[in-house]
Amino acid sequence: MSIERKPRGLASFLASSAAALVMTLAASAAFANGCPAGKIVADGQGQKPGATKPVGMTDTVLTAIDLAKEKVALTDRQLRMRAW
Repeated sequence: MSIERKPRGLASFLASSAAALVMTLAASAAFANGCPAGKIVADGQGQKPGATKPVGMTDTVLTAIDLAKEKVALTDRQLRMRAW
């Protein structure tokens, strides 16, 4: 009992070549973009941080653990449980 194999033709070669080309182009597309004009800054400057405090919220500390007294011995740090 033998299994006959049909020879692969030009169509299957072209299909696999096209699939390889598509994958190569898709992988390189992630590196194609740069900074928009007028948005480039000097090295080390980066994007300036914005405000991080929430507006219109109250923060109530329910309990706090002083971490300087714990095993980690972090001075001036607290582990807090909050409700807002």
